[in-house]
Amino acid sequence: EYLCQLQAKNGVNIGNNYQNTHGVQTFIESIAHIQRSDTAMGLQQSRFFSLAADGSTDHGVAEQESVYVRYLVAGEPVNKFLGLQEVEHSTSDGVLAAIDTVLLQHADISLETQKQKLVNVNLDGAAVNMGMYNGVGALEKQRHGPQVTVTHCINHNLELALLDLRKDEPYLAIFEKTIKGIFSFYHYSPKRGRELARVAAELDQDLAHFGGIQQIRWVASQRRALQALHKNYVATCSHFEDIASTSIKVKGLLQKLQSPKFLTF
Repeated sequence: EYLCQLQAKNGVNIGNNYQNTHGVQTFIESIAHIQRSDTAMGLQQSRFFSLAADGSTDHGVAEQESVYVRYLVAGEPVNKFLGLQEVEHSTSDGVLAAIDTVLLQHADISLETQKQKLVNVNLDGAAVNMGMYNGVGALEKQRHGPQVTVTHCINHNLELALLDLRKDEPYLAIFEKTIKGIFSFYHYSPKRGRELARVAAELDQDLAHFGGIQQIRWVASQRRALQALHKNYVATCSHFEDIASTSIKVKGLLQKLQSPKFLTF
């Protein structure tokens, strides 16, 4: 409601109707209906489609399965979020039932249509998904035939590879902890961010944004984080040198930042 009031102050003529919670709900339901209809139509018109599914837990600690579909529109692949469904049983049959429910309710995709059009299933590496005989992927192949390929999610696979790498290269954990320490140092203090910006201006350097700590959870985002640190390296070291005498933490981060091992990595 306050956004409507703000627009009115800005001189926007938004009328007098629907400016309440009930009105918002009406609009959202209408938009959702159109979005679902568009996705359902796209799936119905496509010869083939793939699906990706992933489990999560909501605030009520109920397990939910989110389902995405991928199909072609004018020869180009599009990815669409189809729906979120509570999983009654945390087994492969329970997950499969949740996926079937989403496909049927949100896109009118029956088991028969799945058999005709489903060509790929993308899942993470949990046993319930990738079990050789009774995982979700294996059950999909049993139901719909060998034309269904099962992909172990590439992002998850890459994370598992890095976990294995840590066993062979212990310094990787120290390296990541240092990166997180730098991001946390600036993310939780706007004052420090302003100080860094002043240092960069004095050095006549452009500054890349040090985002939130959640940005470096996945490998792809870790790369972006490293690119930001690479660009900000001189300014960051200069700022740390200015304030190292006031903080043992900063002094420790500075030593790691300037170490040959860190730079080589």
